[in-house]
Amino acid sequence: MKRAIRKHARDFAFIVGLVLVALLVGGYILSNQRFYLPHWVPAVGSDFVDYKAQFSTAQSVTPGQGQTVRWRASTLATSPRWTSSTGAPS
Repeated sequence: MKRAIRKHARDFAFIVGLVLVALLVGGYILSNQRFYLPHWVPAVGSDFVDYKAQFSTAQSVTPGQGQTVRWRASTLATSPRWTSSTGAPS
C-alpha cells in the first residue's frame, strides 16, 4: 500500500485535496441552511427554547414568513396553544 501511494503521490495528494475542498464546500452550504448541530456537540452545538403561550385568536400568524408554527389543542383550556420552534416568542 505504501509503495502504491509513493508511486502515485501526486494523484493521492490531489484526491486528499479534493476531499478537503468537498468538506469545506459542504460546511459552507450547511452553514447557510437551517442546519444546527444538537446541543451535546462540543463548542458548536445549539440549544433551542420553546415558548408557550395561550391566545384567544391567531390573527397575526401569517403563512409564508419563514417562521414555523405548530398548533396543538390544549386539553386543559378551551383556547388553542401556539408554539414557535424558531426560538422567537409567538
